[in-house]
Amino acid sequence: MADSSSSKKVLMLCGDYMEDAEAMVPFQALQAFGLSVDAVCPGKKSGDICRTAIHQSSVHQTYSECRGHNFALNATFDEIDPSTYSGLIIQGGRAPEYLAMNESVLDLVKHFAKSGKPIASICHGQLILAAADLVKGRKCTAYPAVGPVLVAAGAHWVEPETLASCTIDANMISAATYHGHAEYIGHFIKALGGTITGSNKRILFLCGDYMEDYEVFVPFQSLQALGCHVDAVCPNKKAGDKCVTAVHDFEGDQTYSEKPGHDFELTADFKDLNASSYDGLVIPGGRAPEYLALDQDVIKLAKYFMEAGKPVASICHGQQILSAAGVLKGKKCTAYPAVKLNVVLGGGTWLEPDPIDRCFTDGNLVTGAAWPGHPQFIAQFMALLHVRAKMLTPDVEYALQHSKPKSELQTWKHSFNILPIMYRVYFDLAIDHSQLIYIKLFPALYKKEQLKAKGKPFWNLNAMVPFQALQAFGLSVDAVCPGKKSGDVCRTAIQQRSVYQTYDERRGHNFSLNATFDEIDPSTYSGLIIQGARASEYLAMNESVLDLVKHFAKSGKPIASICHGLLILAAADLVKGRKCTAYRGLGPVLVAAGAHWVEPETLASCTVDANMITAATYHGHAEYIRHFIKALGVMHKLRASTMEVSVEVLLGVFQEPPMWDRGSYPDFLLEPQDYMEDYEVFVPFQSLQALGCHVDAVCPNKKTGDKCVTAVHDFEGDQTYSEKPGHDFKMTANFKDLDALSYDALVIPGGRAPEYLALDQDVIKLVKYFMEAGKPVASICHGQQILSAAGVLKGKKCTAYPAVKLNVVLGGATWLEPEPIDRCFTDGNLVTGAAWPGHPQFIAQFMALLHVRDIRNKRHVYLSIFENIIILPLLRDPTYVIRISTNPMEPEVNSLVNLSGLEPVTTHYSRV
Repeated sequence: MADSSSSKKVLMLCGDYMEDAEAMVPFQALQAFGLSVDAVCPGKKSGDICRTAIHQSSVHQTYSECRGHNFALNATFDEIDPSTYSGLIIQGGRAPEYLAMNESVLDLVKHFAKSGKPIASICHGQLILAAADLVKGRKCTAYPAVGPVLVAAGAHWVEPETLASCTIDANMISAATYHGHAEYIGHFIKALGGTITGSNKRILFLCGDYMEDYEVFVPFQSLQALGCHVDAVCPNKKAGDKCVTAVHDFEGDQTYSEKPGHDFELTADFKDLNASSYDGLVIPGGRAPEYLALDQDVIKLAKYFMEAGKPVASICHGQQILSAAGVLKGKKCTAYPAVKLNVVLGGGTWLEPDPIDRCFTDGNLVTGAAWPGHPQFIAQFMALLHVRAKMLTPDVEYALQHSKPKSELQTWKHSFNILPIMYRVYFDLAIDHSQLIYIKLFPALYKKEQLKAKGKPFWNLNAMVPFQALQAFGLSVDAVCPGKKSGDVCRTAIQQRSVYQTYDERRGHNFSLNATFDEIDPSTYSGLIIQGARASEYLAMNESVLDLVKHFAKSGKPIASICHGLLILAAADLVKGRKCTAYRGLGPVLVAAGAHWVEPETLASCTVDANMITAATYHGHAEYIRHFIKALGVMHKLRASTMEVSVEVLLGVFQEPPMWDRGSYPDFLLEPQDYMEDYEVFVPFQSLQALGCHVDAVCPNKKTGDKCVTAVHDFEGDQTYSEKPGHDFKMTANFKDLDALSYDALVIPGGRAPEYLALDQDVIKLVKYFMEAGKPVASICHGQQILSAAGVLKGKKCTAYPAVKLNVVLGGATWLEPEPIDRCFTDGNLVTGAAWPGHPQFIAQFMALLHVRDIRNKRHVYLSIFENIIILPLLRDPTYVIRISTNPMEPEVNSLVNLSGLEPVTTHYSRV
């Protein structure tokens, strides 16, 4: 049994964007083993949150980063007494870079070093030890990129053979990454004087795609740290294959959010599994159990362990599998509250998880509601397995002896608000007669039990691209949401195709509202856009939403709907007899509602039927937005949406008849890269396409069809911006075969990519060409790092993301403060912006350089091309032009247009 006289305390040093697994696994594992763990962060107090980051190897030039869980601190940095702790753990990730500059942190670390107490440091955490001058003459390892710093600090650098490598030098334990947690935590326990018995057990984990990240990593690596043999299997996968995981967290919304987690590597083949060779089974939660419960081989496996009386531990949604297997009859158990129905229908007696970290044992079954309960969950499973740690606190000892926790045992300070109704955001757009555009975000209402299968927020790009593009085109856009006011935030989701059983979902940007819902008058609007994604399913049951949509339909005003948004039109009985398209999965519903279903040939497909414009996904934004602008009757405002060619060039143009067949003029070159900022490439790219421009995207060492990953950068109340994975962005041309002369302008997105592109000489040459040729160049955020490296900023006035100010100044430019952050500037042929909130100005100023403006302001002889329309000025009277259709699908009807009012005055001219 455990030694209840021991109640050692461990201090964990935390910071914003420390690595997610490197924080939670030791925090909860050590508590499960009986240690008291205090997590602190400078400048924060108990109950505050540290955001974490998920770092893992990628196919790109560096590791990828995603937003992880929110980590709740349980102690206050300024109130701790270091002398009361037996050991120190220093986390990795991005946090050590700024913690290493904090004198209070360095003093704290020096205290532990001086006293000879165990110090465990992982990944980038060793930067703090180096800053405290504690690695001189000591053997240590770390994430490989930290090596040069440690060598410079006098360490005996041990190159990590794998990402699981660990090194011990007296009281200092160092590890490369969280892949080495088993050895790393095991060594730390020994350094604290702990011993483990009964660990010769074989444990099986039942895994699936989109299981919850913590709910597999924490118990898996905790049991490994105890010395148990642990295997992970998944149906239809083999050893070495990976399962994607999901990060589920409560972030101030009415339900949990979902973000992508770490990839989890399987260790055995499901097909060749010998269940009798294992002593216990663990079933993680998340989204996986929902579909695993339909697999008969999974059902057989669960039945075997339960009927054999072997220990089974299931958490969160994992009980869906046990219910489907019929093994809960007569059992007392808990689960995530939304799974209560499954438990009750499966014959189990429901035990309320109050608080949410409470776990229960009934016979051979341990159940928990969510990952905050891991310390109890693992401790109770250890008790069934007869695995003992001789360093347990009295509270955990009591829990093990009685197979159920004391109500006072609350090792995880985290508050979960489980609400019967939760809201998801939905996006729609309406336009008044003055071309004022209002974006309305409606709440989707649904019961918590429905969350698992159907709850979905609106798509990230579905919201921002039309919102900022239409503003850049001169339209005023207001964004509102019921129950929220101007300045409030709506969360978005990034959804895209994956190699898994369904599309993946990640957290997108925070979408800031700029108007208050209760103050708008819907009767003044001229058009409506209904966005897609998860919310549509429940908005379709909202009578207020249906009444709103019917208002627009009855008045014959333009309605544009994308992706899943058509569900609302179907519910409002507005698709009967109408041609429409949508995300493919909606086809059967729309057909049942009487629509003439148009199967989308691609994800960019659009369909127009009178006042109804429908699209499959955001890939079709260019055509979708163009059709909407036409339907509003404001196309004339964008008539001259391509560079106007002077009379001197006019003859040359007509000597090249295929000119309008190869796309609109001018041609734009966009230079995307891995980990450029998501909005900073998609919004300008699709906005310029919507204007009818030909836009190409290239990246060094990539070719047409290749993709660049993007990053979502946002400010969310932390000391620096957060990073989450964005959409994949497809290249449209080969960098290697690029003819820069054929392009009229260049756009450089920001993000993390410019930092390494600035080292590429071919990139430098490209930028120099555009700047020296006087062609328009638009660069945003960190993009100016490239301009600085190319030496083209000398004498220029420009702005950038504030952290890039040094690059701009060293590059010889005059710094213009981006105050406010959306402010953009033009100096000669250069447009610069600081961040994506400035896109409307950024794109509008770029359009001005390209002479993309209202044709009514032009009184000269120009040739302008928009889509399939040529505006040919009459040489004798520059007030009038001939409108000539070049679309073979249109009749040869052309018109003389008065530039002062753009009203057709005759329609009898023949084709030129």
